[in-house]
Amino acid sequence: VGPCCFMSLLGFSISDDTVLSSQVAVGCLCTFAEGTAVAQLFPYALRMITQMQGSHDAALYAGLLQSCNFLGVMLTANWWAYCGVRWGNHNTLKFSLGLTACCQLACALVASFPVLVGFCLLRGMLNGTYQLSRANLRKSHLKRKLNDTKCFSMVSMALGASMMIGAAWSGITYGTGAPLLLPWTVPFAVAAAVD
Repeated sequence: VGPCCFMSLLGFSISDDTVLSSQVAVGCLCTFAEGTAVAQLFPYALRMITQMQGSHDAALYAGLLQSCNFLGVMLTANWWAYCGVRWGNHNTLKFSLGLTACCQLACALVASFPVLVGFCLLRGMLNGTYQLSRANLRKSHLKRKLNDTKCFSMVSMALGASMMIGAAWSGITYGTGAPLLLPWTVPFAVAAAVD
Protein backbone atom coordinates (compact mmCIF):
# COMPACT_ATOMS: atom_id res chain seq x y z
CA VAL A 1 0.00 0.00 0.00
CA GLY A 2 2.88 2.36 0.82
CA PRO A 3 4.50 2.10 -2.66
CA CYS A 4 1.11 2.74 -4.26
CA CYS A 5 0.67 5.94 -2.23
CA PHE A 6 4.18 7.09 -3.16
CA MET A 7 3.58 6.41 -6.86
CA SER A 8 0.29 8.32 -6.82
CA LEU A 9 2.05 11.32 -5.20
CA LEU A 10 4.53 11.29 -8.07
CA GLY A 11 1.65 11.52 -10.54
CA PHE A 12 1.47 7.90 -11.68
CA SER A 13 -1.99 6.44 -12.05
CA ILE A 14 -2.56 3.42 -9.85
CA SER A 15 -5.00 0.79 -10.94
CA ASP A 16 -7.37 -0.92 -8.54
CA ASP A 17 -5.61 -4.20 -9.33
CA THR A 18 -2.26 -2.80 -8.15
CA VAL A 19 -3.74 -1.56 -4.88
CA LEU A 20 -5.53 -4.86 -4.28
CA SER A 21 -2.39 -6.86 -5.10
CA SER A 22 -0.36 -4.81 -2.62
CA GLN A 23 -3.02 -5.37 0.05
CA VAL A 24 -2.90 -9.12 -0.58
CA ALA A 25 0.90 -9.01 -0.32
CA VAL A 26 0.70 -7.17 3.02
CA GLY A 27 -1.86 -9.70 4.27
CA CYS A 28 0.44 -12.56 3.28
CA LEU A 29 3.45 -10.91 4.95
CA CYS A 30 1.53 -10.31 8.19
CA THR A 31 0.34 -13.91 8.19
CA PHE A 32 3.85 -15.17 7.44
CA ALA A 33 5.34 -13.13 10.29
CA GLU A 34 2.68 -14.32 12.74
CA GLY A 35 3.07 -17.99 11.79
CA THR A 36 6.85 -17.79 11.98
CA ALA A 37 6.75 -16.22 15.44
CA VAL A 38 4.40 -18.89 16.76
CA ALA A 39 6.06 -21.90 15.10
CA GLN A 40 9.57 -20.98 16.20
CA LEU A 41 8.80 -22.36 19.66
CA PHE A 42 7.88 -25.89 18.50
CA PRO A 43 11.34 -27.51 18.10
CA TYR A 44 12.86 -26.50 21.41
CA ALA A 45 9.93 -25.91 23.80
CA LEU A 46 10.56 -29.07 25.84
CA ARG A 47 14.28 -28.41 26.12
CA MET A 48 13.65 -24.82 27.18
CA ILE A 49 11.05 -25.86 29.76
CA THR A 50 13.38 -28.52 31.17
CA GLN A 51 16.10 -25.91 31.57
CA MET A 52 13.70 -23.46 33.29
CA GLN A 53 11.48 -25.78 35.35
CA GLY A 54 13.16 -29.15 35.40
CA SER A 55 11.93 -32.30 33.69
CA HIS A 56 8.92 -32.90 35.97
CA ASP A 57 5.72 -32.19 33.96
CA ALA A 58 7.72 -30.59 31.11
CA ALA A 59 5.10 -31.60 28.52
CA LEU A 60 2.35 -29.91 30.53
CA TYR A 61 4.38 -26.71 30.82
CA ALA A 62 5.26 -26.79 27.11
CA GLY A 63 1.58 -27.08 26.24
CA LEU A 64 0.78 -24.16 28.52
CA LEU A 65 3.51 -22.05 26.96
CA GLN A 66 2.45 -22.83 23.40
CA SER A 67 -1.25 -22.23 24.02
CA CYS A 68 -1.05 -18.98 25.99
CA ASN A 69 -0.35 -16.93 22.83
CA PHE A 70 -3.51 -18.25 21.18
CA LEU A 71 -5.50 -17.69 24.37
CA GLY A 72 -4.42 -14.05 24.33
CA VAL A 73 -5.48 -13.68 20.69
CA MET A 74 -8.92 -15.10 21.48
CA LEU A 75 -9.38 -12.83 24.50
CA THR A 76 -8.82 -9.62 22.55
CA ALA A 77 -10.06 -10.44 19.03
CA ASN A 78 -13.22 -8.35 19.32
CA TRP A 79 -11.32 -5.46 20.87
CA TRP A 80 -8.86 -5.36 17.95
CA ALA A 81 -11.76 -5.47 15.49
CA TYR A 82 -13.34 -2.51 17.32
CA CYS A 83 -10.03 -0.60 17.19
CA GLY A 84 -9.72 -1.33 13.48
CA VAL A 85 -13.16 0.16 12.84
CA ARG A 86 -12.55 3.13 15.12
CA TRP A 87 -9.02 4.15 14.06
CA GLY A 88 -8.63 2.34 10.74
CA ASN A 89 -7.23 -1.09 10.08
CA HIS A 90 -3.93 0.21 8.71
CA ASN A 91 -2.98 2.36 11.72
CA THR A 92 -4.20 -0.22 14.20
CA LEU A 93 -2.26 -2.96 12.39
CA LYS A 94 1.00 -0.97 12.59
CA PHE A 95 0.42 -0.31 16.29
CA SER A 96 -0.30 -3.99 16.96
CA LEU A 97 2.77 -5.14 15.02
CA GLY A 98 5.03 -2.84 17.03
CA LEU A 99 3.66 -4.01 20.37
CA THR A 100 3.83 -7.66 19.34
CA ALA A 101 7.47 -7.33 18.25
CA CYS A 102 8.38 -5.71 21.60
CA CYS A 103 6.77 -8.58 23.53
CA GLN A 104 8.53 -11.14 21.33
CA LEU A 105 11.85 -9.44 22.02
CA ALA A 106 11.11 -9.41 25.76
CA CYS A 107 10.52 -13.18 25.58
CA ALA A 108 14.05 -13.57 24.21
CA LEU A 109 15.54 -12.19 27.40
CA VAL A 110 13.43 -13.95 30.04
CA ALA A 111 14.79 -16.89 32.05
CA SER A 112 11.78 -17.36 34.35
CA PHE A 113 8.96 -19.62 33.19
CA PRO A 114 6.04 -17.72 34.80
CA VAL A 115 7.32 -14.43 33.37
CA LEU A 116 7.74 -16.03 29.94
CA VAL A 117 4.15 -17.35 30.05
CA GLY A 118 3.00 -13.85 30.99
CA PHE A 119 4.86 -12.27 28.07
CA CYS A 120 3.52 -14.90 25.65
CA LEU A 121 -0.03 -14.25 26.86
CA LEU A 122 0.52 -10.50 26.57
CA ARG A 123 1.96 -10.98 23.09
CA GLY A 124 -1.19 -12.80 22.06
CA MET A 125 -3.40 -10.13 23.59
CA LEU A 126 -1.52 -7.36 21.76
CA ASN A 127 -1.61 -9.26 18.48
CA GLY A 128 -4.35 -7.99 16.21
CA THR A 129 -2.70 -8.87 12.90
CA TYR A 130 -4.89 -11.88 12.23
CA GLN A 131 -8.15 -9.99 12.59
CA LEU A 132 -7.04 -6.70 11.07
CA SER A 133 -5.25 -7.97 7.97
CA ARG A 134 -8.08 -10.34 7.07
CA ALA A 135 -10.76 -7.73 7.72
CA ASN A 136 -8.90 -5.32 5.45
CA LEU A 137 -8.65 -7.91 2.68
CA ARG A 138 -12.31 -8.85 2.99
CA LYS A 139 -13.41 -5.21 2.93
CA SER A 140 -11.29 -4.48 -0.15
CA HIS A 141 -12.78 -7.42 -2.04
CA LEU A 142 -16.34 -6.57 -1.03
CA LYS A 143 -15.84 -2.94 -2.08
CA ARG A 144 -14.76 -4.06 -5.54
CA LYS A 145 -17.38 -6.87 -5.67
CA LEU A 146 -14.66 -9.46 -6.29
CA ASN A 147 -14.34 -13.07 -5.22
CA ASP A 148 -11.81 -13.36 -2.38
CA THR A 149 -11.17 -17.11 -2.62
CA LYS A 150 -7.79 -16.78 -4.35
CA CYS A 151 -6.71 -14.05 -1.93
CA PHE A 152 -7.43 -16.09 1.18
CA SER A 153 -5.88 -19.18 -0.41
CA MET A 154 -2.65 -17.20 -0.79
CA VAL A 155 -2.87 -16.07 2.85
CA SER A 156 -3.33 -19.70 3.93
CA MET A 157 -0.31 -20.74 1.86
CA ALA A 158 1.74 -18.01 3.57
CA LEU A 159 0.69 -19.39 6.95
CA GLY A 160 1.67 -22.94 5.96
CA ALA A 161 5.05 -21.81 4.66
CA SER A 162 5.72 -19.79 7.79
CA MET A 163 4.98 -22.77 10.03
CA MET A 164 7.59 -24.85 8.22
CA ILE A 165 10.20 -22.13 7.99
CA GLY A 166 9.70 -20.86 11.56
CA ALA A 167 10.14 -24.30 13.05
CA ALA A 168 13.14 -25.09 10.82
CA TRP A 169 15.23 -21.97 11.45
CA SER A 170 14.50 -21.90 15.16
CA GLY A 171 15.63 -25.51 15.51
CA ILE A 172 18.84 -24.58 13.73
CA THR A 173 19.49 -21.37 15.69
CA TYR A 174 18.56 -22.65 19.16
CA GLY A 175 21.65 -22.49 21.34
CA THR A 176 23.64 -20.29 18.97
CA GLY A 177 24.87 -16.86 19.93
CA ALA A 178 27.15 -15.43 22.56
CA PRO A 179 27.86 -17.53 25.66
CA LEU A 180 26.09 -14.97 27.86
CA LEU A 181 22.82 -15.30 25.93
CA LEU A 182 20.07 -17.74 26.80
CA PRO A 183 19.79 -20.61 24.29
CA TRP A 184 16.40 -19.32 23.07
CA THR A 185 17.46 -15.68 22.68
CA VAL A 186 18.41 -15.92 19.00
CA PRO A 187 15.19 -17.65 17.80
CA PHE A 188 12.97 -15.26 19.78
CA ALA A 189 14.97 -12.21 18.63
CA VAL A 190 14.78 -13.25 14.98
CA ALA A 191 11.03 -13.83 15.38
CA ALA A 192 10.75 -10.30 16.79
CA ALA A 193 12.63 -8.94 13.79
CA VAL A 194 10.36 -10.82 11.38
CA ASP A 195 7.30 -9.67 13.29
